[in-house]
Amino acid sequence: MNMPDFGFSLPGTAAAFVAGLALGTVFFASLWRNMRFYADGRPVAGAILHILRFLLLIAVLAGAVQFGAMPLLSCTLGLLIGRMLVMRYMERRP
Repeated sequence: MNMPDFGFSLPGTAAAFVAGLALGTVFFASLWRNMRFYADGRPVAGAILHILRFLLLIAVLAGAVQFGAMPLLSCTLGLLIGRMLVMRYMERRP
């Protein structure tokens, strides 16, 4: 009996998860730096970092969608877990 082909590979889905985890960590950790730029009266630097953050987000998610729905969902899950890790780290900071 043949197994159905769902159109995704486990290594590709795992790689998308790792990419999403790295993206989530970098994206949300740089949010703190972005806030510091705005608070320190450097709106141009803040705006540039803000744009770069979202371009990185778009690039990674657009790359994941090229491989199908499962890698995209896996990447998004990694993004959310990366956010959770950064928020827990920031919660413990003095």
